[in-house]
Amino acid sequence: LVGPTARVSVQFGAAASEEIQVPVVEFQPGIFASGSFGIVVRSADNTLVTEARPGRGNELVYFYATGLGPVTNAPTTGAASPSGPLAEVRNTPEVRLGADRCEVLFAGLAPGFVGIYQVNVRLPASVLPGLANLTISAGGSTSREVRVPVQ
Repeated sequence: LVGPTARVSVQFGAAASEEIQVPVVEFQPGIFASGSFGIVVRSADNTLVTEARPGRGNELVYFYATGLGPVTNAPTTGAASPSGPLAEVRNTPEVRLGADRCEVLFAGLAPGFVGIYQVNVRLPASVLPGLANLTISAGGSTSREVRVPVQ
């Protein structure tokens, strides 16, 4: 392993896993997904974007992510993120749907959650219909692609 590392184990009740050594990096973006499909939610009614109800150009949506780096108003380690003022990322990530950039309206820790980022975006008007690849980039690293149905 190159760079800083940490030793990690998981404890549940009296049982604990073996410790493993993991790298510590500032940015390692990832989008929450179910299989290869991104879990993307419509802001208007909090329903999922699905193949039966695909996203549309200019629609406001949000998704959850990890690894987007430092935030303002950071909670203490292990504490839920505050709802006011919000814990926003210090550097706005780039979100792409297919070849098009999404307008990022908010990126920061999801209020009430521990260590989970919420990213609110406007889907690009120019996105082509079908299954588009969604990615997020932060600090020079890009997430793996997840698929999002759009029309």
